[in-house]
Amino acid sequence: MSMTATSRVSLADVIILISQANLSERQKQELRSAVRTVARLLDGEPANIAADPAGLRRRLEMIAPEAYGISCGRWANIRSLLRKALGLVRPMMASRSVQPILPAWEVLTVNLPFSRSVRLLPVLRFLSARGRGPTDVTMADLEDYREAIFNDRLRKDPEKSWDHLVWVWNWCRREIGGWPAVVIERPSRRVTYVLPWSVFPTSFKHDVDLFLERLSGKDLSEDGPPRPARPSTLQKRAYQLRLAASALVHRGHKVGYGSLDRRSPVAGAISGDPEVLFRPAWGQDVAAGRRDGGIPQGCCAALDQD
Repeated sequence: MSMTATSRVSLADVIILISQANLSERQKQELRSAVRTVARLLDGEPANIAADPAGLRRRLEMIAPEAYGISCGRWANIRSLLRKALGLVRPMMASRSVQPILPAWEVLTVNLPFSRSVRLLPVLRFLSARGRGPTDVTMADLEDYREAIFNDRLRKDPEKSWDHLVWVWNWCRREIGGWPAVVIERPSRRVTYVLPWSVFPTSFKHDVDLFLERLSGKDLSEDGPPRPARPSTLQKRAYQLRLAASALVHRGHKVGYGSLDRRSPVAGAISGDPEVLFRPAWGQDVAAGRRDGGIPQGCCAALDQD
């Protein structure tokens, strides 16, 4: 019995393939037991669970084996046997490889600290198995490795493994002569809500600067605060104003004349009493944003800080 890569293969199909495989009866029994145990822990029948390594990995990561009376050692053995069983359906990447790395890679990594070499070793074994040395490796090879650890392996936390590899690989490219010139881009996962000043009208930024100058007490002829604000306070007030204006933008206010310029609620607060900085018209919008989710939680939390 054979399965095509495009057909939907279930764990029940895997059990059938195990029975037909050229293995000893003891091996078949262990593999079938592991597959059935996984199905039981996933609260489903083998016929209703897809034999998809990536999907199974994500579901298995949510299981606490101790809650089912399974020791950590036995759980590791079950996952290993499941990987071997899935290997009857499709190529699977071993959690640990013993593939020797090419001599050219050994020369480049011989002086690497252990903490960095241990993160590089898996991908170097992968590349060496393909016959790819430092002068041959391409970004396509590295993307194939990423695809393999995400979709062809049951080992947990592939995202963390890839993130560590990206950091070490790019460090080696900068610090080690002869390392491949391939750069692995590391996209930022940080979600930024506070907009830069360049997004807002220059008139608004001008009002902010005048307000901060008034708080600083530099102009003795100006009727400013009783005590000049410290530089750290001025920096914080500038951030709070930019945060408040960003919250309005996320709330739906347009950036432009009549919205966030001199006639805006924020600009009005700046030109008036500093005590109303986080009150009146736009303050109601913030309160509404907390209720209906119109303003990101990050903005709301920072607005609470004084």
